[in-house]
Amino acid sequence: MKNYILTAFVMVFGVLAMLGSASNQSVNPPSAASTDFTFENTTTKAVVDQLVSLNMSNGLTVTNATDYMVIAQGLDRSMGAMMLYGSKYDRVPALRLTYNIGNLGDGRVRVIGKANMITNPGSAHEQSSDFTSEMSGHINGQLMTIRNQLQTKS
Repeated sequence: MKNYILTAFVMVFGVLAMLGSASNQSVNPPSAASTDFTFENTTTKAVVDQLVSLNMSNGLTVTNATDYMVIAQGLDRSMGAMMLYGSKYDRVPALRLTYNIGNLGDGRVRVIGKANMITNPGSAHEQSSDFTSEMSGHINGQLMTIRNQLQTKS
């Protein structure tokens, strides 16, 4: 009986080890979900300010903010993320949200959001996996919140 339990444990551990080593490869399938959003009657500065504020209030660290881009990220300590995207070097991956912002003129501002799961964040061995389709609802929800906040201010 002990041999069966030991064999089952070794098999489960082997599968988990294979999943962990598979995460060292970057997989970037094309994103099927649209996170393209156009704001009316606003400025790029107003949209950037709202994106920075909203991401900070959601517990993310804003690592870059310009008139044309906002990048925010936070560590994902969930067991699933650590098993799939962690590595031997750094077991805790980061979720990185990138917003590209363009001024279309006439008070219109276009924002395209993208999400990536980052293996070995901040290191020379950083690898990125597109996570936009999984996070499209969250990103679109953020952009809708910002649109509503900007509408109430005007």
